[in-house]
Amino acid sequence: MSKLPTKISLKLDPEKYPGDSLEEKGAAIAVDPSMKAALTAHLYTTNLGKIDALALVDRMQELTDEASSGNMSHFESMLASQAIALDAIFHRLASQADQNIGRYAGATDTYLRLGLKAQAQSRSAIEALAALKAPRQYISQTNVASTMQVNNSLKGLEARYGERMDFGAQAASGSADSTVEALGEVYGSQDPYGESRLQQEFAETRDVFS
Repeated sequence: MSKLPTKISLKLDPEKYPGDSLEEKGAAIAVDPSMKAALTAHLYTTNLGKIDALALVDRMQELTDEASSGNMSHFESMLASQAIALDAIFHRLASQADQNIGRYAGATDTYLRLGLKAQAQSRSAIEALAALKAPRQYISQTNVASTMQVNNSLKGLEARYGERMDFGAQAASGSADSTVEALGEVYGSQDPYGESRLQQEFAETRDVFS
């Protein structure tokens, strides 16, 4: 098994980096995002054979410049590829879990947990790709889903207590707290902390809007 290199020799052009002295340029190189990312990528790509570290730094800078200018094609491909790779990891781990079911409960649990984590990360990569491709549409759909969840919660409170929960009117008049207190007096049922169940549930629902 090959060892990861501990030192990488680079011949950098100091003129590419800001600073008047070599010390200042060295500091600029040390905190340069493309430089740090390229060196990290170099450490984790030894299975691809010998890769020129300086060429990797230049390519990393090109990609970050593309992203800054709005060209996200590389990162769209990256997210799609990651989603597929993570899905493959999920299926491999699910298969490993199946081989241990009924014999080694601990191993089965470990494989399933790791597999489901890979599945969740695959889904996250797909969601990130969707947001990258169509940000406004994705955000709109997310907001609609959140609003539907809140509305369902409000309807549940209305059905339970037989009162209309008009949060918008309360927020506009600035009387949300007084309304909750009034409802608390009507429905009573104080808990050990002195608040009614209705006050607690209404407050929890209201927090979604804050």
